[in-house]
Amino acid sequence: QAACNRHYGIAMVPYQPLEAGVLSGKYRAGQEAPAGSRGSEMPGWIPKLDDRQFQALDSLSRLAGEAGATMAEYSTAWVLSRPGVASAILGIRDEEQLQEAVRAAALTLPPDHQTQMDALFPPPAPMGDERILQWRDSGWVLEARTSPQPSGKRMRAPSMSMIS
Repeated sequence: QAACNRHYGIAMVPYQPLEAGVLSGKYRAGQEAPAGSRGSEMPGWIPKLDDRQFQALDSLSRLAGEAGATMAEYSTAWVLSRPGVASAILGIRDEEQLQEAVRAAALTLPPDHQTQMDALFPPPAPMGDERILQWRDSGWVLEARTSPQPSGKRMRAPSMSMIS
């Protein structure tokens, strides 16, 4: 999807960029989901996290602290800084979350932080191959571009939705 979007100049609008609050720092290893959170109200929405993923969240917390931001602000700024991202759909529940989103829009992450975040939360690999719709003499055809397959369990990057 991302390769096709880049090829045709189509922007993406990620939805649920904080993974139902996981990237906001509200969920901690060995602790119950906070009262009033999506994790307490709808536990199926929260991905099951293992030790490696909690370590990635600890690294995210450190990077956010270095940038003087909350984990939610930092994570949202990272998503908004991605190539081809036009905006993000946030599930804001209260005024504090709205203020964090506004601060995130003004936050610029250092280049070395971008690299670290990309390593911590790599984008999901495409299933099989990516296909680019190309116009040929006889009409539209799908041109395959083979991509390497992922290895090991990862926390996925935020979900993406397309707009033109």
